[in-house]
Amino acid sequence: MNDNLNLKILNATYKIEQGQETGNIVSGTVWIVQLSQAGEFARYALVTASHVLDMMKKQKAIISWRKIDDNQKWVKEPSEFRIRDDNNHPLWLTHPERDIAVIWIDPPSFAKQNAIEFDLLADEKTIKKYNLNLGDEIITLGFPRGLPANGLGFAILRSGRVASYPVWPVRDFPSFLVDLTIFPGNSGGPAYVVEKVNKNGKFGNEEHASFVVGLIAKQVNLNDESLEIGLVIHSSFIRDILLELLSDYHDDAIV
Repeated sequence: MNDNLNLKILNATYKIEQGQETGNIVSGTVWIVQLSQAGEFARYALVTASHVLDMMKKQKAIISWRKIDDNQKWVKEPSEFRIRDDNNHPLWLTHPERDIAVIWIDPPSFAKQNAIEFDLLADEKTIKKYNLNLGDEIITLGFPRGLPANGLGFAILRSGRVASYPVWPVRDFPSFLVDLTIFPGNSGGPAYVVEKVNKNGKFGNEEHASFVVGLIAKQVNLNDESLEIGLVIHSSFIRDILLELLSDYHDDAIV
């Protein structure tokens, strides 16, 4: 189960990058979520940290897709993706209070099948039921300083433990700390738990669950010194902005 979840989220996670006029390359981590309404076809959105897209000043960015070719080998297949309109205005939707951005996308067919289901994003009820708490292990995927795990462009998996208390209620504590060093390029990546147990279940009949707990936002610094602590924004806020994106859907929204 754990291996399956790690691979599932890995295959939904990609590197996004854009070269700037200064010669610098801005990179970050994005992941695909499937959205749909009852009786309607599936739609797909990219999730990342809003500051990642804010730093990309050109109209198109590059996503490093991956697929298995006809020879059953993994290959990298980068392509351009439009993030700003002809007037250079953002095409993404930003959460009004949190460092979260979402944008419609029509991914390649091989990427659609790997998208994360919306229901895998933990809401407040799930966080409480499974008691996400101090010391729990959090898994993350990303591209530290733009570095992939290999030439195929897979993200690098790292982990750390919840380092702050309390973790919820999420409206009072919209983010929490993880004992994990975050680098530029990690921003926007998914943070998740591979298994939590509902301790309130009857003995021998406990409920087990895996879910995305949030999004990697930034490294915590003090007086310009890295504390090697990461900040995760709760996925409840990702759910909110994705539902807002869906409510404003129109046929030409997907780019």
